[in-house]
Amino acid sequence: MFSKTKNDQPVPIELAAMLEEVSRRHKKREAIRFENRVVTYQELDEEANRVAGGLASLGIGKGDRGAIICLSNFSNLIQEIQSECPELKHVIITGQRTFVFVEPEGSVNVQLVFEKTLFADTDTAFHTIGAAMMESFKQLGVGDAWYSHIGAIRASGKKLATILLSEIENLYICNIMTWLKNMDTAPLFKVLYVPPEIKERALEPMTSVLQETGRKVSLDDFKALLAATMADKLGVSFSEGELTRYELIACEKNRALAGRLV
Repeated sequence: MFSKTKNDQPVPIELAAMLEEVSRRHKKREAIRFENRVVTYQELDEEANRVAGGLASLGIGKGDRGAIICLSNFSNLIQEIQSECPELKHVIITGQRTFVFVEPEGSVNVQLVFEKTLFADTDTAFHTIGAAMMESFKQLGVGDAWYSHIGAIRASGKKLATILLSEIENLYICNIMTWLKNMDTAPLFKVLYVPPEIKERALEPMTSVLQETGRKVSLDDFKALLAATMADKLGVSFSEGELTRYELIACEKNRALAGRLV
């Protein structure tokens, strides 16, 4: 978009100024339609100003570098590379989407719902769940399984499980993804484009219980073991039963989010 000076020479208008001008002219007109939600130009401008204000509060000004803004599904990746980026000062996580590679015959997705009062804080929740997962894998024969950082269990230097934690009202919703059998990631990259230079980091090397131990573990066996280990770490007991109202809300919300990604 261009404006004109007094001598009629075209001058490019910055994106922020362009948004402000369009918003001034067409406040109530539709600017974006996303996931069945309509955002007007006025709303878009207000949201942009909120983001700008938040960045300014961190001391970030025009032309500065050193902030990464990403969806929550990339948080584990950022943690992996953060030590290689000493100048990185801020990591801003947004959104609720999670991206984890699954394969019907080889992967297991476990969802757990906890009241927040069960843990002192989010870090405690991550570490408690991570410790339970690590113990479960060791009982399956993965001797060098270890909790490497928030959100990952590793073995042989590769990822064996991912832990994703989100909050809904007074609940923690924990989704655990692990792999019981060897994985073939080639089909994923046939439908999802990832630049070659970041392909290795976008989906890091993974391993499985079968690959680490040579042992085939059924889903029922893994479920029973994880429930027993989790009960021991948390000092609680598990029993079969219907979902509570809040658990059902949390489950349906996660299903809805997953459905939008299919």
